[in-house]
Amino acid sequence: MFAVWQRMAKLGDAAAQNNLGAVYREGKLVPRDYKQSIRWFTVAAKQGYPTAQFNLGVMFARGLGVARDRVTALKWFKLAAEQGNVNAQFNLAQAYAKGAGTSLDLEAALRWYSTAAKQGDKVALKNYQLIKAYKAKTFPKKNVEQTASVKAAPVQSEKKKIVPVIAKLDRLQLPQKTLVSNPVKARDPFDAALTAYKSGDYAKARLIWTRLARDGDADAQFNLANMYRNGRGGTLDLKLAHKFYLLAAKQGRRNAQFNLGNLYMHGRGVDQDYQRAIGWYKRAAESGYVPALINIGFMFESGYGVKQDRKAALKWYLRAANTGSALARLLVRDIRSAFAQENSGPAAKDQKNVKATTLASNQTNLESVSTKDFRWGEKMFFWPPKTGTSPQQMPRKTVAQTAKAQPLDPFELGSQAFSIRNYAKALQHWIDGAELGDARAQQALGEMYSKGAGTKKDYRKAVNWYRRAANQDFAPSAVSLGLLYQNGRGVPQDYKKAAAYFQVAASQGSAQGQYHLGILHRNGAGLPQDNIAAFRLYQLAAKQGYAASQASLAWMYDNGVGITKSQKVATKWYRRAAEQGHADAQSNLGVKYFFGKGLDQNDQKAYVWFAVAAANGSGAAAKNLVVLKRRMTKLQIKMAAKSSLKCIEKRYKNC
Repeated sequence: MFAVWQRMAKLGDAAAQNNLGAVYREGKLVPRDYKQSIRWFTVAAKQGYPTAQFNLGVMFARGLGVARDRVTALKWFKLAAEQGNVNAQFNLAQAYAKGAGTSLDLEAALRWYSTAAKQGDKVALKNYQLIKAYKAKTFPKKNVEQTASVKAAPVQSEKKKIVPVIAKLDRLQLPQKTLVSNPVKARDPFDAALTAYKSGDYAKARLIWTRLARDGDADAQFNLANMYRNGRGGTLDLKLAHKFYLLAAKQGRRNAQFNLGNLYMHGRGVDQDYQRAIGWYKRAAESGYVPALINIGFMFESGYGVKQDRKAALKWYLRAANTGSALARLLVRDIRSAFAQENSGPAAKDQKNVKATTLASNQTNLESVSTKDFRWGEKMFFWPPKTGTSPQQMPRKTVAQTAKAQPLDPFELGSQAFSIRNYAKALQHWIDGAELGDARAQQALGEMYSKGAGTKKDYRKAVNWYRRAANQDFAPSAVSLGLLYQNGRGVPQDYKKAAAYFQVAASQGSAQGQYHLGILHRNGAGLPQDNIAAFRLYQLAAKQGYAASQASLAWMYDNGVGITKSQKVATKWYRRAAEQGHADAQSNLGVKYFFGKGLDQNDQKAYVWFAVAAANGSGAAAKNLVVLKRRMTKLQIKMAAKSSLKCIEKRYKNC
């Protein structure tokens, strides 16, 4: 096993690098060598691997192989703690409770003890309760000092983690909040601003954070920059957002460094500058910040600010994947698949993204639905999801035509009953199958209860059945659960939990999961707002033929969001979605023909796509059709109407 870890470590696998560090530290498979241990822990820690960051902190705290340095130990404990490592959270709380490597700060100690306790650390819970009691003046001060030493630096407790692998999907680490709640040190004005922000009093929050930001508070600077970027509590001012991100970034705030990179990447409030963008992303990536690692990988993959280099992109994606990022794993899988296709035979060359010249929109008042595709609200989050597999559409196994047919299982019997609208019998068969552990039946029951088909609508029961199926790694149920959390149906609305379930599905290759995860990134709900991550997720789902994702990907190319603007590529993806019956894509394809953007101008074809989109429920297309008719003759309209009917008969192919 040691030889395997060596090979994997040299290839950049952070888990293997951490394992080597642990082996050299313990001296079990090889002679003990603290210098080698430090070396491998450091390499893995710099990739953002939390267990290695914790182990490195222990080495500095104990002076193993290095001079004892509590300040450096605290730095590594903090990085690991922020990624959810419970032992690092405990040791960080210890440091604040003792004033070891930092000033004594009981508020910060309470926060980190509480965080560790929520992960099941009983000693952390005990220390939290004792310090809380002390603060209430129940215990004398000397008892609290004893409390802080209840649990020693947990080198032994980490032994069980000597052979870690990439984190399981049900424990995915979500990126940091957009709004910093300042877990390190509690300050009354800062907390007052945070309370005001959460209650919707943005003006008050902005005022308080402005004062703190001017005094050099990095957390306040970051939050203030976010408010200027979003226009919360006052005017939207990207230049001031840039100013305060820069101040926070210079103090080492990695999410501020990342957001600065985004501003330069997309030219918001500053001139677009890919070199500066990648420079700030790399600053954020030094501590293993996953969104920054992914964005750097994307820049190498696409050739933004650097020479296009997919091997280098793979390296950055692997670093992110080693922290447990589901999106990074998908990107690694995607790029390796591309390499495999190239090695196995000739592959179609990717169409190059070209910058389109800005086209005049004319003065025609033509409405395009492209701008509504990403409006936040019910129109983006259909309930029930349009693309969800309804029970009557679920595939049924074909019974072999043998002398004696095999009996159908409960799920198949339920599917047959549902197809003839015998909902009561379908419900009973699916309950039988679900109790036997059939994830398909559990998903079908969730659908019935969520829609009220054949039974009373009951979101709580739907949640129960979806969860049972999702626990069996059934991707459709993970998506369904994510949608319930996203919309607050049967559970409190929680975008973070929605994101976690979408990540589980996406990591299993679910196009639906990838698409909905992309929406959350696009809108900054439960995840940092990140157009590049959204683009890549839409791209992964679109390649699987998922129409909604193809339409969203087309919109991003059409508007130059997260990718270089390209009318031709946008048209290609609109067409693919339109041919699957996606109404908004059909309408937008009509807009392309109307203006001649990305293809030759053609009123006849514009009419066809507006007409079929309107027939599929697009209000924008219906309005566009009225505008288009004003410049067409009666004969042209008659011919176009016939073509529209033929297009529907051909199921939108070759229209």
